[in-house]
Amino acid sequence: NAGLDLKYGISSNLVLNATFNPDFGQVELDQPVLNLSTYETFFAEKRPFFLEGADLFQTDFNLFYSRRIGRAPQGALTDPEYIYTISAPRATSILGAAKLTGKLFDRTTIALLTTVTQREYEKYAAQTNVRLDSVWSGDTLHTTVISADTVTRRGVVEPAANYSVLRVKQELFKNSSVGAIVSVADQNSFRPATTGGINWRFITNDNKWGAYGQAIFSRVNNFKTGYGFNLIFEKRSGRHVLGSIGLTVKSRDLQINRLGYTSRADIISHNAWLQYYTIKPWWILKESYNNLNFYPSWNFDGTNIGLGGNFNTTIVFTNYWSLGGGVEIQGEKYNDLETRGNGLWVWPVRPTLSWWFSLNTDYRKKLGLNWNPGGGSDRGGHWWANYFGFTLRPRSNMEFSAGMNYKRYRDILRWVQNDGDTSVFANLNNDEIYLEASAGMVLNRNLSIQLSAQGLASGLDYSHYRYYLGGGEYSGPVNSFNSDYNYSEMNSTLLLRWEYRPGSTLYLVWTRSRPDYDPTVDNLEISRDIKRLFSGNTRNLF
Repeated sequence: NAGLDLKYGISSNLVLNATFNPDFGQVELDQPVLNLSTYETFFAEKRPFFLEGADLFQTDFNLFYSRRIGRAPQGALTDPEYIYTISAPRATSILGAAKLTGKLFDRTTIALLTTVTQREYEKYAAQTNVRLDSVWSGDTLHTTVISADTVTRRGVVEPAANYSVLRVKQELFKNSSVGAIVSVADQNSFRPATTGGINWRFITNDNKWGAYGQAIFSRVNNFKTGYGFNLIFEKRSGRHVLGSIGLTVKSRDLQINRLGYTSRADIISHNAWLQYYTIKPWWILKESYNNLNFYPSWNFDGTNIGLGGNFNTTIVFTNYWSLGGGVEIQGEKYNDLETRGNGLWVWPVRPTLSWWFSLNTDYRKKLGLNWNPGGGSDRGGHWWANYFGFTLRPRSNMEFSAGMNYKRYRDILRWVQNDGDTSVFANLNNDEIYLEASAGMVLNRNLSIQLSAQGLASGLDYSHYRYYLGGGEYSGPVNSFNSDYNYSEMNSTLLLRWEYRPGSTLYLVWTRSRPDYDPTVDNLEISRDIKRLFSGNTRNLF
């Protein structure tokens, strides 16, 4: 396989980047995640082509989420004769992309990106010319297959597509700006999804007060136009006190996830933040930051779906050690997404309370340590977590780091599945261990090596299955469900970088991924699951 990257300086302030058939081989893999929530996991961008100049596309609403481009195919086969999959693409191939970033004029910036992805097929086996034999036994008809032909077919699981986004920003006065953004996701077999908006940022010349905001729209399949806006007023500087208040609205018809990202629509949320800080050393204290947050929210039916607040603090000592921690309370009664379409869900116990704590040693030393425990109540049960990590710099050209986080959830009430127009819930006991490690060494100013790895192992044990009847009521025990499983995953990347002449670089990259799903066990067993992380059945890319 082969590709081509091109960078061309149109002017001193305007650069064109282009890539043709890129493989993005020098990219670390994503952190393993166990997501049981109703929200899509947000993954950070790591591909160099999309990272360069990414800040120019950013606005308060994320209308351009570059991980949409080249992601795993989202379609499904509809052939009624389908039997099993022979091969399927893991990602959508990017045929080409071009990006123009920089300044058109002294205070006007532009960012334009367009990409083309190819049509993706899944190869599968199908059963044709089926001959059946039917025999009555009493009142029961028994049907068996006498003969059938198995053929290989291809089906489209991702249509060809073009994704484009344009962002323009004009600087005003001393610290202010206005801007506009528009994006289009155009796929074969689908009408275009268009989003856009304008944003503003007004800051007083003394940098003390600020007002920010954005108004956006979405138009998908030429059906309904959705809208959203946010307003924030902030006190940006002062001797001890900072703060802000804000409002965010997302209409029911707002759809930006074809090329952007939002966790949900149909929400009106408020937020307020107040901080008291000190930066003048006193006794053994170097600085401190104390924050109070409040964030209620409603949907457009007027249902209160969020009612939370927290207090958190960070204290830095004169020896550069630091302490931090906080408490959070959540008091809302309803969740309008938990049943996945079967009406409002009532939280089993409220309010819920959680806490966290952190201790960090001097980050300037050769050895730095971090301890971060936490716990609380949630969904009628309780949880706790404990993280410990370290960073070691034995020499200026070496750095090693590692960390482990252990989480335990007990009697957490969770949605399991929908059975028609009724939702099934169960109590969940879940143990989860997360491991991370990295090592980097600069062998000389032109040659470096880096290794990173992230692992996750978890055991999920569901019990006391019951139907949700609405209004916070449940049926008696139901014994026909079993959703227990064990999940583990290890992702690692080894990168050797050699700049053999100024501006010219060779990369040797090895990425290794290994997910494992086991429905026969429902617990976390450290020795067994750690061994699984390093066992076979891996996908290696060089």
